[in-house]
This record gives sequence, C-alpha cells and structure tokens, in this order.
Amino acid sequence: MLVVAGLLSSLVLTSVFLLVMRPQPLSPGARSLFAVDVAEPRDQMQWIFRTLASEPARWSRIHIRHSATRRGNAQSLGGHSGDMGDHFLIGNGDGLPDGAIQIGLRWDRQLPAELPWRGIDSATISICLVGDFDKSAPTALQVQRLEQLIHALQRQYGIPAGAVVAQQRPGPEGIGRQFPATIFASRLLP
Repeated sequence: MLVVAGLLSSLVLTSVFLLVMRPQPLSPGARSLFAVDVAEPRDQMQWIFRTLASEPARWSRIHIRHSATRRGNAQSLGGHSGDMGDHFLIGNGDGLPDGAIQIGLRWDRQLPAELPWRGIDSATISICLVGDFDKSAPTALQVQRLEQLIHALQRQYGIPAGAVVAQQRPGPEGIGRQFPATIFASRLLP
C-alpha cells in the first residue's frame, strides 16, 4: 500500500511540474514555418505567399531588426492579440524553435508593419529575429532562415539588395551590434 501511495504521489507531482513548465500556446492567428534543408530552398518558402488577403500589397522594402529580448514568439512579443507588429519572426530556440519562421497576422492580412517607432513606410516588410544582438550574435540557423526568407521575398516582389535595411544600432529598431551585417549584405540578391 505504501508503494502504491508513493507511486501515485510521484505521478501527481510530475503532472503538476509538466503543467507548470509547458510552453505557452502560439497565438491562433500566427502560423509557423519550420523550414528544412532541401535541394531547392526556394520551394520551401513558397507557401508564405498564400495569405488571407485577396490581393497582395505592393512591397518594395525589407526592414530587419532584433527583438532586443532573450526569448520570444508572436504571442509573447505581441501581447494578447498575438500581433507582434512585424510580418515575420525568426526564433532562436528560446520561446520559438531555432530557425522557425512565424508568420504574423499583419502578413496574412497584407497590412503594413505596426511598430512603436516612426520611419517604416507602409510598403516595408518587417522581419524580427528573436534575440538581443547587442549582447550576443544570432544563431547560424536564424541567419540561414533569414537569408532564405529574404531571397524568396526579393524574387517575389523584385526587391533589390539596396532596399533591404538592417541598421546596426542598439535598441529594437536596429539589428544590434553583434549581427554580421556586412557578411549578410554580401549574400543578398542584387
């Protein structure tokens, strides 16, 4: 009887521990893309262009920034609405799997980015990478997924490399000092 009671109490304690430690569910409005390496990487990004809007917006620029937080996903960065203000979010493994691309509500509805600072025009696609790149560099997988995503967007909308902006300044409107901006810029499509 003592063994059974011990077993039941450990099961109850384990269940309580798992409930407390479970991650928050993703926002019902955000979609996630867990990209995998395939022979033709452009194939894996094509479904980002299947949006809820009947007519896609006319995109002409891309703005890249970091969340300036250690962890995050669309819900934690966007509050209860799950609308993080950006079109895309790329995870670092803390709050969202490393390299996972979360598609925001604004992209699905083809709405302009809504960020707390000025200077992003309505034709700009906003991409946020989870992390504080003033303190540490992004993961290799984050940079790889960012490159794949930007290449797909450049091809689809004819966005030249000069219209892809990643300002190396501190704070969430920039990309942070540890982001490899020069190397990344050299890998953009012309």
